[in-house]
Amino acid sequence: MRSLRRLPASRRARGTTLPAAQDVPVLHATGRAMPGEVAQCALRAAALANRWGVVAVVVHQELARVFSSRHAGGRRTNLWVREERRPVNHYYFYLRDREYGAGFVRVCSYAPFQTRIWLNAHGYLNAQLRRRRVHFRAMDNCVVVLV
Repeated sequence: MRSLRRLPASRRARGTTLPAAQDVPVLHATGRAMPGEVAQCALRAAALANRWGVVAVVVHQELARVFSSRHAGGRRTNLWVREERRPVNHYYFYLRDREYGAGFVRVCSYAPFQTRIWLNAHGYLNAQLRRRRVHFRAMDNCVVVLV
């Protein structure tokens, strides 16, 4: 049980040392700020610098289904494990890919470590048009005009 208590701290440590070694900023979405809003500045800076790969890590606290344990009485090894909804840290790894455009991978910091991979179809279309040297104009998240 002691190792389960240390697990989130060790994951937090790994979640911040790797980006620092690769010069990737670790940003925190606090208050009512959403992770996507916080990451937009890093994504724009990466586009201007022509950087690809992971461009930012955003830490955001959200409700998630997690496992918790309680002592069931008797021996120290008697535990009840149940699923609960609790606010826990999620790590958003924002990336830029030459083929798929911008996206993110979200990982929950507690068991069962739910993960979401999000790739934008409009970003994919933009990247494919750029690769094929088709001239177009995009506004926000959509292709407006093929030139």
